[in-house]
Amino acid sequence: MEERVENGNDLGSQVRKHREKLCYTQEGLAEKLGMTSIYISLIECGKRVPKLETLIRMATILNTSLDSLAGRGMPGNPSNQMSVIMDKLKELPQVKQEKMIDMFVAMVDVEAEYDFGEKEKKRK
Repeated sequence: MEERVENGNDLGSQVRKHREKLCYTQEGLAEKLGMTSIYISLIECGKRVPKLETLIRMATILNTSLDSLAGRGMPGNPSNQMSVIMDKLKELPQVKQEKMIDMFVAMVDVEAEYDFGEKEKKRK
């Protein structure tokens, strides 16, 4: 029998992490997906890999991205970084999410203004 090493970033670990974050049982997630809890267990143990359509539905139900489910929501690529940020933002209460979005928009506006100013200085 093949032994499996958990690295925390594999699909099964990520499904379990996101499922538990939302307080879903394997049975609860299975019901939402229209499959058995045994199949969810097999995914989490790394013994089965679901079809792409199932992964898409799973990501939607777990309120995350495919990148995050695949353990690719790691720093390095800006798109991956945004995925990690969005996952963390979704964990916050709605009021805090709105405040964080307002702060982010303000920071982007300041940065855009700063860059514009630098470009104008270089032209003169």
